[in-house]
Amino acid sequence: MASFHVTNSSPAGRRDPKPTGRLAALFISHSNSRSQSEPGILGPAGRRYFPARAQPAKPPDLMPQGKALNLGKGKPPQSLQKPPDIARRRHTGLMASEEDERYRYLLKHGNVKKVEDEDKILYAELPQIPGVLVVYRKPSERLANPERLNLDRRELTHLPLLEGEEKLRLLNFQHNVIAKIENLVSLPSLIFLDLYSNQIREIGGLHTVPTLRVLMLGKNLIDKIKNLQYLTKLDVLDLHSNQITAIEGVSHLTELRVLNLANNQITFTDNLAGLVSLTELNLRRNKIEAVAGVEALPKLQRLFVSNNRIGALEGVSSLGKCLALGELSLDGNPVATLPGYSQWIEATCQALKILDAGKIAREGRESPQKASRAPLSAVQEQPPPQSAGNPAILATIEQEWKQEIERLRAKGLNCFRRRKDLLSECQLQTGNAEIEGETHLFLYGNALEVLQKPDFRPSIQHLTFKYVRFDLLTQQNILNELRHFPNLRCLSLLDNNLHSFTHLSKLESLSSLTSLGIESNDVCYTVLCRSFVIYRFPLIGEVAGSGVSEVDRSRAKQQFQQFDKVLSAPNLFTPKLFTGEDKELQKIHRMKQKKNSDFASDYVSKLLTNATQAEAKVCLLANSWSKAVLSVVQKTTRELSHPNNISEVTLLDKS
Repeated sequence: MASFHVTNSSPAGRRDPKPTGRLAALFISHSNSRSQSEPGILGPAGRRYFPARAQPAKPPDLMPQGKALNLGKGKPPQSLQKPPDIARRRHTGLMASEEDERYRYLLKHGNVKKVEDEDKILYAELPQIPGVLVVYRKPSERLANPERLNLDRRELTHLPLLEGEEKLRLLNFQHNVIAKIENLVSLPSLIFLDLYSNQIREIGGLHTVPTLRVLMLGKNLIDKIKNLQYLTKLDVLDLHSNQITAIEGVSHLTELRVLNLANNQITFTDNLAGLVSLTELNLRRNKIEAVAGVEALPKLQRLFVSNNRIGALEGVSSLGKCLALGELSLDGNPVATLPGYSQWIEATCQALKILDAGKIAREGRESPQKASRAPLSAVQEQPPPQSAGNPAILATIEQEWKQEIERLRAKGLNCFRRRKDLLSECQLQTGNAEIEGETHLFLYGNALEVLQKPDFRPSIQHLTFKYVRFDLLTQQNILNELRHFPNLRCLSLLDNNLHSFTHLSKLESLSSLTSLGIESNDVCYTVLCRSFVIYRFPLIGEVAGSGVSEVDRSRAKQQFQQFDKVLSAPNLFTPKLFTGEDKELQKIHRMKQKKNSDFASDYVSKLLTNATQAEAKVCLLANSWSKAVLSVVQKTTRELSHPNNISEVTLLDKS
C-alpha cells in the first residue's frame, strides 16, 4: 500500500454558516419610500442610487433615468457619455431579449466596456459614478454558480463594484493590475478573497468584509502588515512574495491558523503573541538569523524557515518550547550543514516527525524520557551522524525510482513500443506530498491519490510532479482530476520517463496552463522541445522559466505546422482488419504491412542516427572553433612578423 503524507491543505473549501443578515443591512437603503424590488445601482460607498419618483399622472417607472440621479451638475465627461448610435445598436439585441431590469439599465444608460461569457457578464461604467467599473452577472449565471466568481486575468486596474452578489463566498482577482483594495461592498457572505499577483501597495478597504476567512495577497508590492483589525475571523493569511520587513499587526487574529510570509524581507520572528490558533507558519526565503518568539504559539505544528541566514544552533534553541511542532524545515540555512545538526534538532523537538521534508525514523530516536540535549559545543564537535536504519522518505522514493527506471529499460519500456507493451504497473510503493505557500503542490512517487482530495484544489496554482511516471500521469482519470483544479497555471515535470513529443501533447487538455517546466526527462534534451511546447500550447507564456515572445511562436509554427497532419495520418504500425477478402489476399496485405513497417523503422532509425551524428559534429565544432581561430591568428601573426616574410605586394612587384 502506498504511503504518502500531505503537509497542508487549503481551508477554502470549508463552509461556514450563513451570515446573520446584520451586515447586509448596512448596504441597503432604509428609505421607507422605496420598494425592495427596485433595482437601483450600488455605489462605492455602499449607497444605492435610485431614480426620482415618476409623476402621478404617469405609470411608475422601475428603472432610474440618468437625468433624475442628482449626483452632479453639468455634462458628464466625454469618455462617460452615452455610447454612440453605432455602439448602441450592438446592444439592441441584448436589450430586446433580456428581461432583467438591472441588466437592461446598464446596457441602456451605462458605458459598456465589455460583455463576456456569452453575454452572461456585463462590464460597464455609469455617468453618476465615473471611473468605477460595475460588474453584473445575469440572474441565470448567478443561479448556476451563486457562491463563486472568477475575474482573474481581466486586466482590471481597480476592484469593480459587484452588483447583486449578496450570496458570493469565493472571489478571485488573480493576475490583474489592481493597485488598491476598495469597493468591496454588499458582500455579506464573502469568506475567500484572492488578490494574488497584482500591484497592491497597501492593505486597506477590508472593513466592509469582516466575514473573510481566507485572504490571499501574495506577489504584490505590500511593505507593511496593517489594517486587519476588522478581520477577526481570518483563518488563512497569505502575504508571500511582497516587500514586508517586519511581522506586525496580526496579534489580534486569534482564529488565524495559517500565516504565509515567505519571500519577503523579514529579519526577526517577533510580535507573534496572540496567535493562539496558529498551526502553520511559513517564513521561507527571508533574512532571518535566529528563530525567536515561536514559543508564544501553543498550537504550532508546521514551521518552514528554509533559505534564511540562520548560522548557529543557538538560533533555533527556542524550538524546544514548541511542544506541538511536528514538521520543521531549515534546509538552505548555514546551520543545516553543521555536524550533528539533525541529531540535535531531533533531540530538541521531541514531537518532530518530519525534518527538511524527510521523515524521521522512530526506531533511531530516543524516548522523551531518555532524550536530553547535549551542549551545543559538544554537538558541533561530534562527527556527522551515521545513516539510520530507515532512510528519509524522499531518499527512499528516489531509490525506488532508480530501480523502476532500470526495470523499464530491461523490458524495453522506456522507448517507443506498442500500446499493449506499455501496460506495466508501477513498482513505486512510497509517496509524499507537500504544499508550499498554499499555492504550490509537490507530489513525489506514488502519491497521485492526493489529487482526489478536494479540500485544497481552489488554492493550488502550481503543481510539481517528481519521480512520477508520465504514462500514469496522463491516464484519463488523472487528467480528469487535474482539470478539477480551477486555478492551476503552472506545471513542472522532473524525472518522469518522458521521452516523446506525442506523449507530451496529451497535456493539451489542461487548457488553463500558462507555464510549463520540464527537467531531467529525455524529451527536454532535444533541440526542438521548447518550440514544440510553444506550438502545441498556445496559451503558454513561459517555458522552463523563460518567457515566450511572438518571434518564438512564429518560429515554432514554421517548425511544427505539419505536425497535426502527421498525428492524424494512418498509423503504419497498427495492423488493419481485412474483412471480406480471401486468405491469400489477406496474406499479401500482411506482407506489405510488415515490409512497410520494417522500412519505416529503418528509415526513422537512420534519421535519428544522422541527427545524432550531426548534433555531435556541431558540438565538436563549437568546442574547437575558438581554438582553431586562435591558432590561425597566432600563425598569421608569426608569419607577418618574420623578417623574411614575403607579402602579397612583394610578390606582385617581382612579377
